[in-house]
Amino acid sequence: MRSVKWKDSRLTLLIGALACKQMFDDNQPEQVSVFAWSVDEEKLAGALFEIPMEELRQSIGKKHFNPSGIVYRSITGTVFLIAARQRLILEFTLNGELIAIMQLAKKEHHQVEGISFLSNGLLILADEGEKRRARLSLYSP
Repeated sequence: MRSVKWKDSRLTLLIGALACKQMFDDNQPEQVSVFAWSVDEEKLAGALFEIPMEELRQSIGKKHFNPSGIVYRSITGTVFLIAARQRLILEFTLNGELIAIMQLAKKEHHQVEGISFLSNGLLILADEGEKRRARLSLYSP
């Protein structure tokens, strides 16, 4: 997942990932991480924030959270993560504080993989087609 944002007049790429214990070390707990990649320096600038999966499970009331899309919203200075399987949108501060949880309707969003905002605040969600037609949904702020 990725999102481009400006920070301190520098172009930065946000990368969201589900870091599972098998990726690093069996003793490491699962977590959701958002990393910053410096486009100017062409290197990983480090983790913007990391949230232990157990903490996230308690907050969202679901067993899993599998991020499929990420976007930074400059108007609010927050990061949005979407999860197609769980049909969730989560909003975080840049410090990783969960500030909003939005459940998507299964009928309207069968596999949301993309998220973006227009300059006027309009939210755009993109569902993959797979066995159905692909779909773009627009939501007013």
